[in-house]
Amino acid sequence: MLGILNTQLFLYQLLFDFFEGSGEGLQREFLEKSSSFIRAVISLYQQPTSSLIQTYERIEAQLQATEGISKDGDEQALEERHILIILKARKKDKNAKEFVRAKKKATAKHRKRILQNYFKLSQTEELIEGEVG
Repeated sequence: MLGILNTQLFLYQLLFDFFEGSGEGLQREFLEKSSSFIRAVISLYQQPTSSLIQTYERIEAQLQATEGISKDGDEQALEERHILIILKARKKDKNAKEFVRAKKKATAKHRKRILQNYFKLSQTEELIEGEVG
């Protein structure tokens, strides 16, 4: 694990130095701000499944509390989908597979409810997907 972390840090620093270009490239402040999201995502890959699930639930609760509005402005925020992508990649992890399956099912129900509300459909009516033309 330590070897992987050292390799990631080395590659990160190599890319940082490349784009900074000894002062001739991108500004250091811009690179640091832009790369914080990448570092956060990389660190997620090293977390155990239980920790990722807790992070997902924390983000989900924050989004529900703020009604899905991001307060970060221009900064790219860590979202639920980032966590699900990592969990989905853990094909041999039973807990990860079950969590992703449950969230996928819940998301489909939520999407259906949003569409029913938007198009003012009753509970028994639903939209049918298809191509036009």
